[in-house]
Amino acid sequence: MTRKKAIKTIMSVTGHGDKRAANKAFDNVKKCLAGNPRNADVCYRVICFIYNAANSDPDGPDVHAYKTIMRAWVSAKLLRLRYGSRVGGTLIGDAEA
Repeated sequence: MTRKKAIKTIMSVTGHGDKRAANKAFDNVKKCLAGNPRNADVCYRVICFIYNAANSDPDGPDVHAYKTIMRAWVSAKLLRLRYGSRVGGTLIGDAEA
């Protein structure tokens, strides 16, 4: 997967075409992964973050968040099917906390 394709995948999951925000999220997540991660690894981690953020409301997600949740779930599932179950790379320390 190229970086451009990863950015476009992130933009399609969020449902808006903010390329700068997708690029910034990609760069921030890439810093948290050990070694030289593949673009697919970084894209998978960003999509997982989007899924968790959209699903984190204690009262349950609102109606508009359901589309984002489903897009993120499907995209993550497709990435796992295409790149294997080890997609996602190795985190540096406690990066997800």
